[in-house]
Amino acid sequence: EIPYRSEHPRLIAEAVEWMDEPFCDVGIEIGTYLLGQGANAGVSYVLSGEGGDELFGGHPVYIADKFAGIADRVPRPILNPITWALRRIPDSDQKKNLQVKLKRFAYGLSFPSELLSHRWRIYYTRRELEEACGKEFLAHCDLDGMFDAVLRYSEEADGGDRLSRSLYSDFHTLVSFYLRRVGLLRAFGLESRLPLLDYRLVEYSAQIPSRMKVRGFSETKYVYRKVLEDVLPREILYGRPKLGHSVPMKNWLREDDKLKAWVLTTLSDASFRERGFVRPEFVRQMLDEHQRKIHNHSHRLWGLVVLELWLRKHLDS
Repeated sequence: EIPYRSEHPRLIAEAVEWMDEPFCDVGIEIGTYLLGQGANAGVSYVLSGEGGDELFGGHPVYIADKFAGIADRVPRPILNPITWALRRIPDSDQKKNLQVKLKRFAYGLSFPSELLSHRWRIYYTRRELEEACGKEFLAHCDLDGMFDAVLRYSEEADGGDRLSRSLYSDFHTLVSFYLRRVGLLRAFGLESRLPLLDYRLVEYSAQIPSRMKVRGFSETKYVYRKVLEDVLPREILYGRPKLGHSVPMKNWLREDDKLKAWVLTTLSDASFRERGFVRPEFVRQMLDEHQRKIHNHSHRLWGLVVLELWLRKHLDS
């Protein structure tokens, strides 16, 4: 076991050197970097399970998709006031309690249903981007087409149900995102191997009916778990909730003074202000709302930190 503590996110200042482009998931980035540090002395390669969730329906967002299929049938004049109220629920210290799930679900419903599972992963609405970004930066942005690249995959997908179309879109987008993290292992001279992305397994899994991947409103990766029942202990397959690469970043930003000061310093530096991507007052508002538990802005703040540090390393030097 390799511990992941509140001082470790600051390793991103080193990790950005090995990123071809900035990407922001504090659990994935720093977790992979810590893995590389720990494995460096003893092995020459690591095995990764990348692709399993996208092939066999493992992400919790596929459950959210099912509930969204019901919610999307509710007339907007009725649904909008409900989602407005749910989005104003205060944040919680917990990762996935009902309070957090309802708040996140309501936010995702504000995006087009054609985005499929991607609607649960978006950080900003168009209105929020217009409030957040500087006018000069916005003048070079096509906000009308900001979802076009993702929507293209939704349109290409020819599956007969929502889940199969989501899996197709996710495979062509999310997998490449997650594979970027294995590039961080280059810092330690490690090779990564990806057995679940063998093309024969990918092609076979695409033929498995959706009902065998997600069952009901709670059971994800059904066929994958059944196949492994004689291989892995039951407590590994069924005894732990699906949390992804989760770390309590939102709590650390509220409770760890050193981490909070480091984020604030990074996002108040002159270079950040001069770029004009995001208005400093919007950053201050997010920090204030996060501290007061009005909203969880840790994912947004982390994304801005990674972008700024990556630009310093690759463009400013």
